[in-house]
Amino acid sequence: WERPHGERNIVRASTPVRPAAIHYNLPHDIDYYPYSKFTNVYFKSHLWGMKREPIKTPFLSKSRDADYSDSLAVFKLILRFMNDHTLSGSREIVLGNYITHK
Repeated sequence: WERPHGERNIVRASTPVRPAAIHYNLPHDIDYYPYSKFTNVYFKSHLWGMKREPIKTPFLSKSRDADYSDSLAVFKLILRFMNDHTLSGSREIVLGNYITHK
């Protein structure tokens, strides 16, 4: 399948993709552990939902200054995409495609 401008081709995999074998070990007292305490220890906040403020540093280290600034810019674009309720139709598609391309 080819995209309208021939930017990329997508090819069907010839063999089936096997799911990774992941084994999770939960603590034996998981039912008695207060969720708010867990989130206060391991996360900034126990409130659900997306953050509305831009990040100040990238999540992963970057070797080039351009990658550093690009990653911050992409995060800001994602925030705009998620929070801008006026986006609709083709503007939403264009911004989503641009973010995916970056």
